[in-house]
Amino acid sequence: MGLNAPELWPFIERRMESIRLQLEGKEIGFKPDFRNPKRTMAQWAPLTVAAVTFMNAADTDGDRRLNEPEVMAAIKRLLAAANTPTENSMDRPTAVAVIDKLMPDDLRRRVPARAWADWLFVIADANKDGRVSPEEMIAAYRRFQSGSDRDRDGLMDGRDLLEALGAAGAPTDPDPMR
Repeated sequence: MGLNAPELWPFIERRMESIRLQLEGKEIGFKPDFRNPKRTMAQWAPLTVAAVTFMNAADTDGDRRLNEPEVMAAIKRLLAAANTPTENSMDRPTAVAVIDKLMPDDLRRRVPARAWADWLFVIADANKDGRVSPEEMIAAYRRFQSGSDRDRDGLMDGRDLLEALGAAGAPTDPDPMR
C-alpha cells in the first residue's frame, strides 16, 4: 500500500486555479482544524482530543483561536468551579477534583484528571509552593503562546495548541485512534 501521487502538471494547474478562485473570493480554501486524531500527524494524535476539549472550553467567540482574555476567563471559570475566589490559588487535590468535574467523558476515558492536574502543577507552579494561582496559569499560557505562535498573530489556533501541548509534555492518550 502506498501513495498514488497525482500527475504533476494537471495537479499544479488545478491548484493554481483553486488559489486564483480563493483570492477572488469565489472558492473557500481548506484550512485544517486539527480536531480529528485520525487526520493529524501521528505525534499530535495523542493530544488532539485534549486540544479540542481545551479549545471548546476557552474559545468563547467561536473563531477556533484563543486569545489571552479568553484564557483568563477560562482560568476564572476553573477557579469558580473549585469554589475558589478568582484572586486565590488552588492546591493539587482541589485541581484534581475540579478538573475531573469539568472534563468531558471522552477525555476522562483517555487521560485521567490526576494526570492533567499533575501536569498543570509542573508547568504552572512557578514558585513551587504546591498551589497554582491565576497569575501562574496565565504566565504558563503566555510561555506556550509565545513559543508556538509561528504566524505571530498573538492567537493560539489548533495547531499552535497541539504544538504547545506536545512541547510541554502534556499527558497523552495511549490509544488516540479508538
